Amino acid sequence: FSFSKRSFGYIGKKVLITPPLRLSNPRNIYLYDNTYLSDATIGATHAKFILKKGAGAAGGLHINTGNHAMIVGCFHALITDDDKPEGYDKDIVVEEDVWMGCNVTLLSGVVIGRGSIVAAGAVVNKNMPPYSVIGGVPARFIKFKWTIDQILKHEEILYPEQERFSRKQLEEIFK
Repeated sequence: FSFSKRSFGYIGKKVLITPPLRLSNPRNIYLYDNTYLSDATIGATHAKFILKKGAGAAGGLHINTGNHAMIVGCFHALITDDDKPEGYDKDIVVEEDVWMGCNVTLLSGVVIGRGSIVAAGAVVNKNMPPYSVIGGVPARFIKFKWTIDQILKHEEILYPEQERFSRKQLEEIFK
């Protein structure tokens, strides 16, 4: 790799990265414990990409924390990242235990909820709830991965009590 661990915003324990890896501004990339990426393109020039513990992606992940700006009197091709008005770049957060299939694209500002599955080829342009199955272009919520009881059991095994969803929280999410 042409990137050192120190060039990233953060890299946790047991992070697996399979080349090729194309990055803009690795300082804005945060990869937490037990995560993995394969053949990824991460554009994080002015906002962060955060991959939380236990999450990963198959080959072809595309991350774009920014949007193109349109400025009156300026050709869009001449607008640089530094010219963009505030608010065009937003963090992308992939919560814990998320699996993303091949060729997934995450666009500026999205949060993928804990325990979710993102189907191959999905283009995610809005936030998705925890433990959901997500797919399509643009991506949409398809269904919940498990029942509330299954999620509670899963969380009991993996998370300390203070980090777990409660039954009441999950019932609200399922509405």
